[in-house]
Amino acid sequence: MPKQTFVNPSMARLFDRVQTRIPNVCIHGIFLILSLQYCSRFFMLGNLDSHAIRDGDPALMNWTLQWISHALVSDPTNLFKGNVFHPFANSVALTDHMFSLALMNLPVSLVLPGVWSSYNVLIVLAYYLSWFGGYCLIRELTGSRLVAVWAGIYCGFVFFRVHHIGHLQILSFQWIPFVTLYLIRFLRSPSYRTALTCSCLFVMQALVSWYLAVIASLTVIIVAVSHVRVKGLTWQHAKAATLALGVCIASITPLIPPYIGSFEDTGLADRLERADVIGDATSLASYLVPPKATYVGQVRERNSKDAPSIWGDRPLYIGYIPLSLSAFGLIAFLFRRRTKATNTTGSGRSPKWTRDHARWITAALVLVLTGYILSKGFMSHEWGIRLPLYYVSEAVWFIKGMRAPQRFALMLYFGVLVLSSFGLWVVVQRARHKLYGIMIVGVVSLMFLFEVYPYNLPITPAPYQVSQPDRLVARYQAQQGQPLVVLHLPVHNRPNSPYPMAEAVYMLDSTVHWAQVVNGYSGSTPRGFMGNMGTLSTLPQPDAIAKLLELDIDLVAIHNSTPDPQRRELLAYVGHQRWSQITTTPEGEYLVFIDSRL
Repeated sequence: MPKQTFVNPSMARLFDRVQTRIPNVCIHGIFLILSLQYCSRFFMLGNLDSHAIRDGDPALMNWTLQWISHALVSDPTNLFKGNVFHPFANSVALTDHMFSLALMNLPVSLVLPGVWSSYNVLIVLAYYLSWFGGYCLIRELTGSRLVAVWAGIYCGFVFFRVHHIGHLQILSFQWIPFVTLYLIRFLRSPSYRTALTCSCLFVMQALVSWYLAVIASLTVIIVAVSHVRVKGLTWQHAKAATLALGVCIASITPLIPPYIGSFEDTGLADRLERADVIGDATSLASYLVPPKATYVGQVRERNSKDAPSIWGDRPLYIGYIPLSLSAFGLIAFLFRRRTKATNTTGSGRSPKWTRDHARWITAALVLVLTGYILSKGFMSHEWGIRLPLYYVSEAVWFIKGMRAPQRFALMLYFGVLVLSSFGLWVVVQRARHKLYGIMIVGVVSLMFLFEVYPYNLPITPAPYQVSQPDRLVARYQAQQGQPLVVLHLPVHNRPNSPYPMAEAVYMLDSTVHWAQVVNGYSGSTPRGFMGNMGTLSTLPQPDAIAKLLELDIDLVAIHNSTPDPQRRELLAYVGHQRWSQITTTPEGEYLVFIDSRL
């Protein structure tokens, strides 16, 4: 007679669920740790209000993120009316708005203090969500959790993010795998729920930056065309797709007019004329030569002295491991053999290739080719011909304003993600035991992480502190009860000056008070701005004083970096004016209060 057991059935079911979910929890934990390890190269994990690059583009994008978050709560109708480049009223449109990242930033910024904390959390999420997106997509394609782990590692830690660590709006491409996943699910089984999920994910990606909006659109088109079967389309496809398209248009269209206005009022229009001269932006070497920030790049630099830096857009290193896997997967597909059953347990049999696999291989090859061609730019100086991107920009005019076509390499990376995953899938399927498959995926993943890890970056994370003048401005503005207009000296953004990265610090520090700031930094400037700043940089010359009063400037913040001769001359001048008052900060900097009525 069998021995009776008295285990509670509900407890047994709970135990089974725990057993099933433990591997998932472990995978998530491992990748969160990996994400934090990579991010520790860019900021201090023990002090989130720190960063390795505290001026230039990172400070600009941080200001943009914080302004949009602030405006969403305080004045959503003036979303693009940033507090810099005074008196220009459309300053956010000089860069990418990162609207969807601002929505994510809102709750984080309420919890974490400091100007860099929430920005750094979004970098962690970009790494973490990217691996999860790659993991989910490839698990759907191959049915293999092991191969999906590789896909997550490749998608999350591709070196492209290190190249763009100063561009949150570019490295946050984490939604593209999710969009593709739900697109495929929709094509297989159309429903309003799947269509709306796909459209919402697409909107989240498109509202990070216009670069990613175009890249995501092209990726969706290529994947959809390669998978659509005309005979399989139904009215349900049409109705749900129409709803999804309507959601995308309704969400994205309201953010377009400010950028159209900026092309008319700023130097952004100058980019439209440069489509005829920008070309040959990338080559095969851009993808194959490891940067000197990596271990492999260090070896190459010692031998040939030509390893590229992490800066700029041209270093687009893929990694030899994913390229090798991609080549193997493509060869295995071309010389595939039919089998009666798909091997998913690692029994040493050849994998079964299906029509869906063939469609994905086709889509991946088209993505690789399209990404490579578009990343070469508008014109080829080598051949003297117009490249495909030129004709795309003729049809969609604002693409000419995208001054960094190298970023279209993201499409190539996505194609390599699919091809390399199929290559590893073939290897794992042929493994004679599941343990061998685990070992193979582990070794391949570690080798990839080794070849792309940024161990030798020319930057070091350090704590950040808002300038004393800006902290005083915050106090005085609270007393005034109305926005003040502030000019910061020295002025770095003036005609024929070097790249004015320090101006972005003035912008970022303004997030503690949101006063109107005359200074500004971006990829372009409003019409007349450079002339104004050139004049103001000559203070206390008469023309500069007149411009000071014309712009209704309330405060002049004189930082310690202001040249001593100019500082002494300006302080001596305003000290004898009845319309000014001077305050000294504990750090030896000055605030000059101006009453233009006097």
